[in-house]
Amino acid sequence: MFAEKTMEASATTGTGSYQLGTPVGAFKTWRSQFATLSPVFYCAENADGTIWEIGYGTLAYGSPDTISRSVLASSTGSAIAWAVADAPVYVFSAPLATWMKHMALGGRATARPAWLPRGGGWLDESDAGAWSTTRAIDYLYNGTGDVERGRHESAASIYVPSARNLWVDKGAASYTITSHDVGKVRVFDTTAAARTLSLIAGASFGHGATLWFLGYGGTTNGVVLTPSGSEAIDAGANGVSLTVVPNRLTRVSWDAAKAKWRTDYTDYRAAITFGAGGRNRLINGSMRTDQRNAGAAQTFTAAAAVAYCVDRWYGACTGANVNGQRVAGTGAYQYLYQFTGAASVTQVLLGQRIEATNICDLVGTTATLSAMISSSTLTTITWTAYYPTVADTFSTKTQIATGTFTINSTLTRYSAQIALGANVDKGLAIEFTTGAFTSGTLKLGGVQLEPGSAVTDFEVIAVDDEMFRCQRYYETGLGTIAIAYIPSPGWNMANSFGFKVTKRTTPTITTTFGTLHTTNVNGVVLYATMNSAPEQDNLTFTAAAEI
Repeated sequence: MFAEKTMEASATTGTGSYQLGTPVGAFKTWRSQFATLSPVFYCAENADGTIWEIGYGTLAYGSPDTISRSVLASSTGSAIAWAVADAPVYVFSAPLATWMKHMALGGRATARPAWLPRGGGWLDESDAGAWSTTRAIDYLYNGTGDVERGRHESAASIYVPSARNLWVDKGAASYTITSHDVGKVRVFDTTAAARTLSLIAGASFGHGATLWFLGYGGTTNGVVLTPSGSEAIDAGANGVSLTVVPNRLTRVSWDAAKAKWRTDYTDYRAAITFGAGGRNRLINGSMRTDQRNAGAAQTFTAAAAVAYCVDRWYGACTGANVNGQRVAGTGAYQYLYQFTGAASVTQVLLGQRIEATNICDLVGTTATLSAMISSSTLTTITWTAYYPTVADTFSTKTQIATGTFTINSTLTRYSAQIALGANVDKGLAIEFTTGAFTSGTLKLGGVQLEPGSAVTDFEVIAVDDEMFRCQRYYETGLGTIAIAYIPSPGWNMANSFGFKVTKRTTPTITTTFGTLHTTNVNGVVLYATMNSAPEQDNLTFTAAAEI
């Protein structure tokens, strides 16, 4: 493709192939250096070098020999339309001289060479920014300006890639996102006021295109993300802004499948905190909270309706009764839930129903289900995902997806990806089922359902936070109904008991003493008939608002 001391004169006019003439001086002919139809690189100039063109083509023998033209760069930026007055045009191959000068890097200079084509690189030795002639800034020319790629410390032979174009402080100003911001961090001073970040149409980005931004300077004003009128951010409506508080490095990604923007953030001031929660959409996947049984065994009746066991989880069986119980786990998994097989058991089920409000933002996305599972006798376990016909009412449900894990006696983490579909805005149920289970044990724990296609570490929630989440659906309470004086026996005495956590809906109340008067999501009023004074009666009650 290259040859030394090869040059011929040409009388070519226009932009067609070069018609080769005779060699110039002591230079060699193209034909003597290349076979016909060889690919070649060429450089063509007029006599004084003021007009030039570099490119590549194919040498074809003929009368005359010709070189086709695919232009890479020229003095005009396009193919030279050679004129009669330009003749003779010198067409030569000089890879160690002119070609390298024009095409390799652009050389070391104090200003970008005027002839440098778009996409060319050059080293700036202009001493800008305290850089001496023994140092240079590595630039890429993008057609309109120079993008810094890195810096050379020539004396020490060190090259440092630049991050200056990745982090840009926009100061106390609002901003409109462009395609150049993809993969970069834009920082805003929100000391005096919130800053608006206007998002251009997401359709101009590819799926998964991501940018980052950070507001700093205070704890009150944030950064306001404003999509175009036909697009949304997260679960918001089209055109509705989302305000993100300062001091959070926030990621914004374009989801082409759902035609919306999605956000995620990290508090840049500290590492991820224990107990932050929110990634795992299953509650009590650790099996740690057990208000109903406190770790005691529970019998599931064959062919009966599902019965709740450890908080938020329910079980069932067919063929024969089976026992379930929270048991000690191992390592990071403090607890596991265990079923014990029994003669004639044909199936065991463990499941959880996720409230619509806790899963609706994942409509149409992919989620990852993972769990720690082992069995002393079973070799497979099936998982299934369902959505209800009516929101949060699972009396009728439709299967979304199902799959099987091959398991053994070693506690192992298994995972599967689930395409959630368009109906999980009504809620979601995840159930694990077995086939015949006549002996041995089955253990499950560390169960997680998280957004995305990647399996991440099991999310550990602070024990009190986990309890609060469980108590939205089920709570045990302790109270007293007492009276110091009654005019006569048979008087009714009432007392109110507030719930620790507001319930999902008005709960069902059961009590060891007294009669239900009224209840709502915030508490319960119980009364009892008092026959003597003073009289004090202690009671326990449960408030169940399970799905």
